[in-house]
Amino acid sequence: MSNFSDKLKSVWRELLAFVTSPIFIKNFLMMISVVGLFLLLIFLWMKFYTRHGESLQVENYVDMHIDDAMKQARGRSFDIVILDSIYVPGRKDANMVLQQNPKAFSRVKKNRTVYMTVTRGQGDPVSLPRLTGRDEFSQYERALRALDIKLEIQERIYSEKYAVNTILHLLVDGQEKNSKDLNEGVKVLPGSTIQAVVTDRGTNLVPVPNLKCLQYEEATFAIRNSELNIGTERPDASVSYKNDAYVYRQIPAYSPGKQMRIGEQVDIFLQQNRPTNCPDLENQENNNTGF
Repeated sequence: MSNFSDKLKSVWRELLAFVTSPIFIKNFLMMISVVGLFLLLIFLWMKFYTRHGESLQVENYVDMHIDDAMKQARGRSFDIVILDSIYVPGRKDANMVLQQNPKAFSRVKKNRTVYMTVTRGQGDPVSLPRLTGRDEFSQYERALRALDIKLEIQERIYSEKYAVNTILHLLVDGQEKNSKDLNEGVKVLPGSTIQAVVTDRGTNLVPVPNLKCLQYEEATFAIRNSELNIGTERPDASVSYKNDAYVYRQIPAYSPGKQMRIGEQVDIFLQQNRPTNCPDLENQENNNTGF
């Protein structure tokens, strides 16, 4: 047992003498220096690579011309990449910044790329809608407005065949385009202005028809024949079957020479029996024309 203890003490003395020797201490310090220098170099490299703690604020480039945006971005060490150009209806200025990423006032690292979307001054050509089913000027004008196309009346032509403001044909770049042309396809650029030739009826006034003493079906036919619309129908308590009822009052009231605009409404009041003091049938037929 004493031999083992003596050996252990001898080993410990030798180890202690080794680690306290000048050669070991010198080598150990050199090793710590090398490791420390290595870690310092790694730290400095990482700091340089990631720009740790260094960031810049992105300016607001929206609504700025792309040339001006690029100048300002270069002054802050940013690169600019245009992702897309978009046509905005009603906006004619081209190359204006619409969107940017990163967003304005966000903080990013130096040399960051800023992606932008800019305006396009002219859109792609679009096909004009067909006239079929919407040849009335205001209806077709609304359809074109949705495509950023302006429609103007170039000329009015008197016509008994068509209703007022019916489009007869269009003028596109001075060339006449009718319904057949539109069905085959006519394209224009958004922002364009085209003209329309529409029908007219002079003053757009028609005589007020005399409806008193007419039965319901005769009265409604007379209203439509005068290019007017049927307004409110007001049967009284005596009416059991409307088609056999008679008109005893109308709004507007009839008087010789009185006129109203095409498309306006006529209200009729009905009763079951023929009103008293009605003219004979021949005179009434003449009065129904408004003369």
